[in-house]
Parts: sequence; C-alpha cells; structure tokens
Amino acid sequence: HENLFCSITVRHQVLSRSLVHSWNPFIIVAGTASKGSTATTLSSPKGIFVDPSNGDLFVADCGNDRVQLFRSESLVAQTAVGNKTENVTYTLSCPSSIILDANKLLFIVDSINERIIRQTPNGFSCILGCGSSPMSPPTTIAFDSLGNLFLVNQTSHQLIKFQLINTKSAGWVTTGNMNVARCQHTATILPDGKVLVTGGQNGAGYLNSVELYDPSTDSWTIANSMSDPRIEHTATMLSNGKVLVTGGHNDRGYLNSAEVYDPSTGSWTPANNMSISRYQHTATMLPNRTVLVAGGAWTSGGCTNSAELYDLITGNWTTTSSMSVARVLHTATVLSNGKVLVTGGHNCAVRLSIVELYDLSTGNWTTANSMSVGRQLHTPRSKNQ
Repeated sequence: HENLFCSITVRHQVLSRSLVHSWNPFIIVAGTASKGSTATTLSSPKGIFVDPSNGDLFVADCGNDRVQLFRSESLVAQTAVGNKTENVTYTLSCPSSIILDANKLLFIVDSINERIIRQTPNGFSCILGCGSSPMSPPTTIAFDSLGNLFLVNQTSHQLIKFQLINTKSAGWVTTGNMNVARCQHTATILPDGKVLVTGGQNGAGYLNSVELYDPSTDSWTIANSMSDPRIEHTATMLSNGKVLVTGGHNDRGYLNSAEVYDPSTGSWTPANNMSISRYQHTATMLPNRTVLVAGGAWTSGGCTNSAELYDLITGNWTTTSSMSVARVLHTATVLSNGKVLVTGGHNCAVRLSIVELYDLSTGNWTTANSMSVGRQLHTPRSKNQ
C-alpha cells in the first residue's frame, strides 16, 4: 500500500508513513509510547509484518513474549501466539521476527529459545532448533519468490537458506517426462527454480543434450547442448548463477574438459581444462568463489586422491593438497564453518568409511572420525540445509 512501517523498540510502538505523500507525518499504528502488556500496549517490539492483502499488522512483542495482531486501522490487538500469561497455544521468549507465507501461516523467530516456530492448520509447531538441537540465536527470517526461507544468524554472522518441504500430502506425484531418456546424468536447480539436466546415456549412446524442467508449468524444454557428450560428470551451481560442468567420460575416453552454462542466455562456453581427467568425482562450491574438485577415477580402474580448485574470477585451475585416500562415488559437503566434509566412497578396491575435512584457509586435509560402515553413492545432509 506504499506505506513505510517502522518498529520503534525503545518507544514501544510501531509507526507508519506514506511513501507517496512525503508531507504526511508518521502516525502511530500500534502501541502507545508507554511500555505495557495490555491489548493496546507493547514492550520492546522488534520484527513486524504487514499482510499486503488486507493491511493487518503482526508485531513481535519481544518484551511480552508474544505476537500481536492489529487488524487494519485498529489500535487494539489480539494475541496471535505466545504470551505466557494468557491461554494461547505456544510459549515464546522474545520473538524477534515474523512473516506470513503464501498460505497466510505465521513463521516466528523465537530468539531466546533459539528456534523457529511455524503455524499449521492445527496450531503451532517448532521446525528449526527444536528439542535438544537449539540454534545459535536467530534474529530475522524472510522468504524469497520461490518460497525458500532465509535466516539471519547474528551470533555466527551467517545468512542461511532453507528449502521447505510440503508434507501435507505424503507420497509421490508424477510429472511431465523428459524429452530424452537418460541415466548417469546430472540435475541442478537454477536460481529461477528451473532444473537443468545435462548429459547421460541411453540405448542410443552417450548424450550431450540438455533439458530444462519448469516446475511452474510441469514441462520440459530442450536447451542448447554441451560441447561434449558425458556421463558420471558433475554440474555445480556457482555463486554467480552459472553452472560449471566438469569431467566425466564418453565413447572417446575420459574427460578433463569443463564448460559453463549461463541461464540468462541459455548458452555454453568452454572453461579451462582440469589438470587430469576425472569421473565419479565431486565438485563443491566454496564460500570464497572457488570450486573444489576432489577425487574420482582418471584411468580405467584407477582412482585418484588429488584435488584442484577452479577460480570463478580468473577461470583458472590450481592444484591443492591431496586427500589421504583415493576415492570415487564419495560425497563432499560444505559445513557452516566453511570447511568441506568428504565421506565414504570407493577406493577402487573396497568401500570406504574414512572421513576427512578440507580447510579452505590452509588448503590442507585432516582426517575426522570414521563412519560406522563403508558407503558409496550415499547422501549426506547438513543440518542447515
């Protein structure tokens, strides 16, 4: 509605001002400028959210451990959730940020309790930092246009992205088919929510074809092809929104080539070659705008423990220190501290339980506690993913 809303914590009120008529003064839309816990007063309010469909104002009333709902143009609130002294469904401790999702359900940062609360049709529940796994104190949340949840963690100086999974109806649903049958391909989520599928093989041979899946229309479209057919390669989303494809193999042999897909133009450009051919390796985007490529097979039946870094700015590859063991079909996951956790895989002889950590600041690997069993083709998941 072209109005600016400001939560004034020290004055215990929320103010509003028109962005169209600059001569308009700020007006009080919640609170009385006196600290209190009644339906008309607030105590150190923090985050606010205005429902654009009807003008309803939600206020994170931190000092009263509650979320207040002020209907449009009303200075008398009803408690949406939290006040310890009232008969409500959930107890909060200094809520600091609130937001409505597309279904008009509340998400609340319960800052002192170090968790995120979500409204459901049946009440409220904890979704992050629950039970014995609290978060480092969260402060602010927001959604992007794709429904991803972003969380600001002030203590750890992080902005964390969460993908929310709709579990309202358990089970699987079919979608449109790809245009070309394929296996041993890659599938990468792009910034606009589409999925880029590259390469693979089928009964007709090795593929350089590429397709895009659009979840908004449940449809597949053919995209520009890669320069090389390839299977068992990697396709990594870069911090600049492009996709780096590395390695793999085809009927002509093992590949050290790399190429970059630009979603804004739909075009591929060749990148500098890796130092050696690799397939069944990993390629992980790091916080410093480099990609860590680790391990893989490089000759028929041969595994490597070598690693190298791709620099997004220069486009160059540089070798870095090697892992303690050679491995293929392993996983490499960036942790919240910026290190990379490599787990399992196969060393071309046996499955591995060995785990190691790559420290970007030193370029060195250190071993971590081993898994209980050897694994390959497994799936790790970071707590903050």
